[in-house]
Amino acid sequence: MEPRCSGCGLRYEREAGYFLGSIYLNYGGAIVAGLALHLGMEVIWHAPLSRQVPVIAATILLLALGAFRHARAFWLAFDLACDPPGPEEFAPPRIATAIAEPASDGARR
Repeated sequence: MEPRCSGCGLRYEREAGYFLGSIYLNYGGAIVAGLALHLGMEVIWHAPLSRQVPVIAATILLLALGAFRHARAFWLAFDLACDPPGPEEFAPPRIATAIAEPASDGARR
């Protein structure tokens, strides 16, 4: 993950251990999905527990790994809504550099 936003310069990790809450969100979402899968397998298919455990464990693992960045983004959005950033959390403005414009040949309109 980038340390700062490329557009506005906002520092993503606002303090040490900032994304610890995203771990709880990610874990909670994976457990809820595992519980829903267990209930579905139990009620609909009447699958024995010996078949449910590997399927549920694999689902929780893959879901937790796949949702890792999304949980961080959700945590950041939640925190920014509750505690808007101050000016010190943005990168200092960059010195503008002159960028050479491509020569206009008149072909573009």
